[in-house]
Amino acid sequence: MKPKRGLFSAILIIGMFLFIVGCAYAEDGQTTLYGKVTKINGTEITVALGTLKQQAGGQPQQAPPTSEGAPPMPGGGQASPPEILTLSGETKTFTVTNSCKITMQGMQGPGSAASAAKLSDIKVGAYLQMTFDSGAKNPSLIHIMLGSQPGGTPPAAPSGQTSVPGGQAASDTTIVTGTAVYALSSGTAKKSEGTLKATTDDQSAVIVSNGGSLAITSMQITTSGNTSSMDNSSFYGLNAALLVKAGSKLTIKDTDVTTTGTGANGIFACGSGSYIELNGVTIDCAASGAHGVDATIGGKIVMENVDITTSGNGAAAAIATDRGGGTIIAKGGTVLTKGTKSPAIYSTGAIEVSNATLRSITSEVAVIEGKNSITLSDCNAKSEKNYGVFIYQSMSGDATVGSGTFTMSGGSLTVTEGPVFYSTNTACIINLKSVKISGSSGILLKAGADQWGNSGSNGADITLNADSQKLSGDVVLDGISTASLVLKNESILEGAINKEKTAKFVSLSLDGKSTWKVTADSYVTVMKDGDNSLANIISNGHNVYYDSKNKDNSWLSGKTITLVGGGKLMPAK
Repeated sequence: MKPKRGLFSAILIIGMFLFIVGCAYAEDGQTTLYGKVTKINGTEITVALGTLKQQAGGQPQQAPPTSEGAPPMPGGGQASPPEILTLSGETKTFTVTNSCKITMQGMQGPGSAASAAKLSDIKVGAYLQMTFDSGAKNPSLIHIMLGSQPGGTPPAAPSGQTSVPGGQAASDTTIVTGTAVYALSSGTAKKSEGTLKATTDDQSAVIVSNGGSLAITSMQITTSGNTSSMDNSSFYGLNAALLVKAGSKLTIKDTDVTTTGTGANGIFACGSGSYIELNGVTIDCAASGAHGVDATIGGKIVMENVDITTSGNGAAAAIATDRGGGTIIAKGGTVLTKGTKSPAIYSTGAIEVSNATLRSITSEVAVIEGKNSITLSDCNAKSEKNYGVFIYQSMSGDATVGSGTFTMSGGSLTVTEGPVFYSTNTACIINLKSVKISGSSGILLKAGADQWGNSGSNGADITLNADSQKLSGDVVLDGISTASLVLKNESILEGAINKEKTAKFVSLSLDGKSTWKVTADSYVTVMKDGDNSLANIISNGHNVYYDSKNKDNSWLSGKTITLVGGGKLMPAK
């Protein structure tokens, strides 16, 4: 993220493409472009630029060459790779310098690590993802996405695997070849008391697969090995202390889980039907890329009174979902993240937390990517770095494109740096009810372009619904971003809206019992008020300007109206 995440500084993972998710963020200052090769002249390449197409359900079709493979043709051949870009009509020509790194997706099936490639592997018709450092004319990284594997065609996916968002395998995690100290493949078993210790790389303490069901009680579980692939750790649970695969189940009570290796997630559910229940569990993950709990590709985790600490830098969220989505439901417990780029919660799925304490020392407290959600009920959440809640779309393929939803009721949200809410390159909905919000930056809500998406169309469209809610701080939008603010049931907004007059569109709707306390001259496109007298707008001497040509303002008849406090509501010039 950085948020993304400046939200975060650099972490670069070379896999199918740059991952900017709960598992990784892109570097600040970099720009990512997509293109189809139209001409090659020595080291000079020309591409037709475009954006990633959407699959059914709004999913970005960012397919690596090994995602599903080209369909077989009569005679044993293969069809041409599918078009995965919507071309914009623009072209770009650049030189592949000696310092440019070239990669392509590995040949071992979905999720396999990217392999080194060379200029000769790039062919006319290939799809490229190109990363440009700030101000650079030539790319520092080229990833061959589709159409240029040796032999000219992408290999098919392994037999029996189906695709999920981003082209990853959904049916099982057989491509993950990590070992386990204790493995349960089918059947039912119980383990209690004692210890389990994994010490080698890519080794889990426990793996449950093939419909197995395992119950663990009162144990000490530790791992110290490092992962050989951050991607496989993030997507499939390679090197996780406890891994549950598709169709399998694990219950854990009164147990301590500790990991010290890179990519060593604490407890991981991967695949449809993978299910984990936790009660009275303590999880401590020390290294980079090590989440506390993680659910992917339809996995589900339900936990109660679980305490999680992560200390690693770079994608070490305590509660996370990743590629293909997952569901996590948590009640009670405490969450603490210490490392950079490691929010307390990172969602590319559906995460619900109630009656818990959440704290992130060097990151946001909550991040949502794409069409996914976080719901907090009666939680005390605190972010001490970057922003409070960050909602964005990286277009990496890890999250469906669409509106992200953050919902919080009761409890508190404390933000010591940056806006309370920040969104870029996506649409989002923020629902707040009776939350005690404290922000030190003076900015309640910020929306605008950042390092993700296509320049000129990578702002944010935000709907903020406040119910019985006190809000303090300014609403700041750039020229490609919009916001609709809806206040009801005695909600209060104390702050300025679009005081720099930069927003593409912004509307404010107050019911008759809600109040806006204006702190600076403000500009709204649309003004709606359940109190026709406008007595609930306390101007403090500041003016509010509206668009008299917008039909939704017809009730104002283009008038200038004196507000409580001496300011005026008047048509913008």
